[in-house]
Amino acid sequence: MFTLFRALDSEAAYHIYPSCLSGRGYGYPLWRPEPHDTGEPQIGDVGYMREGSFVRLFNINISAAPYRVKGWHPQFDIEEPPSLNVFRVASYPASLMAGQLRSRGVEEIGIHGKLAGGTPFGASAGLSGGYSCREVHGALLVLKSHADAESLYDNRALEEYMIREHHKWHAYAVDDVGHRVKLEDVVLVSGWVKAPADWATAAFSNTSSTESLSVTSQLGQLFGLGLSGKRRTAYSGPRMERQGATYPQVADANAPRNQCLFVKRYKIKKRVSIVRVLQAGAGYDNQGPSGGGDDDVESSAVRSGDPDVVPFDKLFGEWEDTTVEPLDILLDYILEISNADYALARDEDIESILGGNTPTDFSTYLRRAQPPVLVDDRCGRVSKQDLLLRTQAKLEHPRISSGDLARWPGITAEGRAEVASGKVQLPNYAPGKSRGLPKYAFLEFTEPTVTIKTRHCYALSSDGTLLATAWNKLEIVLWRTRDGLRLQCLTDAHSGNITSLAFSMDRRRLASGSRDRTVVIWDVVHGTALLRLEGHSSESFPWFLSFSPNGRVLLSGANDGTVIFWDAYSGSSLSTFALGTAVRAVLFDTSGSYAAVTVTNLVVLFKLGPQIVQRAAIASTSTPRIFDVEFSPNGERILVCAHGEFARVYTTDKGREVLRLDQRGQRARTAAFTPDGGAVMSVTAGERDMRLVVQDAVRGKELLDVDDRNHSEASTLAISPDGTLLVTPYSLGGLIVRDGRSGEWIGKIEGVAQEVVTDVKFLSDSRRVLFTCSTGPIGIVDVADIRRVQLQ
Repeated sequence: MFTLFRALDSEAAYHIYPSCLSGRGYGYPLWRPEPHDTGEPQIGDVGYMREGSFVRLFNINISAAPYRVKGWHPQFDIEEPPSLNVFRVASYPASLMAGQLRSRGVEEIGIHGKLAGGTPFGASAGLSGGYSCREVHGALLVLKSHADAESLYDNRALEEYMIREHHKWHAYAVDDVGHRVKLEDVVLVSGWVKAPADWATAAFSNTSSTESLSVTSQLGQLFGLGLSGKRRTAYSGPRMERQGATYPQVADANAPRNQCLFVKRYKIKKRVSIVRVLQAGAGYDNQGPSGGGDDDVESSAVRSGDPDVVPFDKLFGEWEDTTVEPLDILLDYILEISNADYALARDEDIESILGGNTPTDFSTYLRRAQPPVLVDDRCGRVSKQDLLLRTQAKLEHPRISSGDLARWPGITAEGRAEVASGKVQLPNYAPGKSRGLPKYAFLEFTEPTVTIKTRHCYALSSDGTLLATAWNKLEIVLWRTRDGLRLQCLTDAHSGNITSLAFSMDRRRLASGSRDRTVVIWDVVHGTALLRLEGHSSESFPWFLSFSPNGRVLLSGANDGTVIFWDAYSGSSLSTFALGTAVRAVLFDTSGSYAAVTVTNLVVLFKLGPQIVQRAAIASTSTPRIFDVEFSPNGERILVCAHGEFARVYTTDKGREVLRLDQRGQRARTAAFTPDGGAVMSVTAGERDMRLVVQDAVRGKELLDVDDRNHSEASTLAISPDGTLLVTPYSLGGLIVRDGRSGEWIGKIEGVAQEVVTDVKFLSDSRRVLFTCSTGPIGIVDVADIRRVQLQ
């Protein structure tokens, strides 16, 4: 989340809204998506931003008559129009699906109410469902219909044209039309995201980050809304919600998609004798040091080396515009660290630099990341490919700090995870043009003494920072996932090879099952064995383990069908069940109230309480094995999917079927709940096609249907916790990365394994994916960086 405004202007919704939703990969958010008097934004437009809307001056594509801007006198005379080859456009249908786009800290809350006497003019009835903000500022976008997108291909000729003509554009805006705009405010539109008028937006502003703001409470004060249920702090300031003309109803299928939610821009800045000084800890409302923060961040300015440079604020004081957006900060950065006469950047550059991160202070983030700048013919641009390669190069040289040694005395780079490389392929939108990277670094975890075909087991901590592995041996290796350093080895507790591993939710304890028929609970920090659990029979090996969310119960499932619930603190057995055939998986729901055990073609549900009881059994007679089992985030439903045979959603308490995913001749190969639990995503196969389908988890209504043969090898899928990315196996040893909202193909990573990937799992940062095969190494790859490659 960015901060784009000064304190004196901090309550302006058209400043707060884009500051909180920028950097998401869609462009610059418009607080006023409706077409301006000058018309809806079009690719090739030259114009500027004004109070949350885009003002069009003219369009440089003179061959597109509908793009012509009328109303300004005189009209701008394009003496030398650019070549039509620069206007090659890539279209992305359904680039943004119906649903919510929220900034950090914005929450949906359980409020129910009704408007007395109908919906007053200006009231956002659709937002009265209840939203609050726990941050100082926040933003919300709600869509009832999907949004489409278009953007220009990268084209150096267009950039050079802009450099040549930009001063003329600014002169026209100031001298001919009489608008008060700065040189760098005049931009060129390179893309947009548009939807029908069934949208709603909100901007939140609290006086303290500890307060909550409720749109519903505000509406109640202003419009007499009757409320029941949970209430939040009422907001007494000005109204900061807007809605489209057809909201809250879904727009008709024939409704025009002329509401520009996001706009992508090229922006240019010329070096002058006065250059803004960029300082660490400086937000957009403060160009000085913050006086605190990370000790590793220096507070001195990043300067161009010219001693005569004078900061803007000392020369002009409050004359300067109240807003300084990320693109302006980036342009200043380019000029300050290079000798370029011009700086050129676009919204995609911001998104590429962030790579999925959402910093509160982009100035500080730039200083720490220090993206490389290339200067070509006096023009400076950010080199995103160099930035990506430099980021990956850090994997080659991990650093062990004094803090690391204090926490992990056995930490070592010896025997650390290897840095391997695959190949990134991007969609070839332009004919005959191959896009991607020939080498893409990732971490590969394995033991040097084992063969590539050795079976393994692993466990990932809930926060994604720790990985525990065992390769059919007596020892367990604990790794740090960010750099592959070995933290310690856990040994001398088992007499048989390790068969299963599981972390407690707080990552302080690790459970290991072994062929010696015991389960050991370890103290992860000190590397000592705390408890030894004995209870499985002489022919019963604990193949699967899982801790309850509160860490009090440990569930073990064995190869003979024995299931034991253990007290994870005392080591005593709470309940034992014999299910007859080998256990395939065990898991708890997020509340710890239910547990599911998979055995061959049966899923057995247990209710935890003073007594542990079996509540339901979900059977499959059409397949010998059930593959995917997953609880919904609220624990009320469970998804059961058998590879290519059937996929169903059942209630957790009684095992009652509520939804079928395999319909109309389509068989679900794999499926998963979306992070909010409101939908189910599945890869289905018919006689001639493969499809990626998203359905409402309650009613089964299709929300997204993408025809995609690239999923032909998909036997599992992973959705990032923030819902923005989707990963499935692809062909032999590859992964395919997609946009989690639209299903749009972002890229493929090839050659990461020597066989088909059988399991993929996102880490909690929503950037990295852990992938495994039935045998061989375990890999962790940063798939969010594929967006950086895509935006080159």
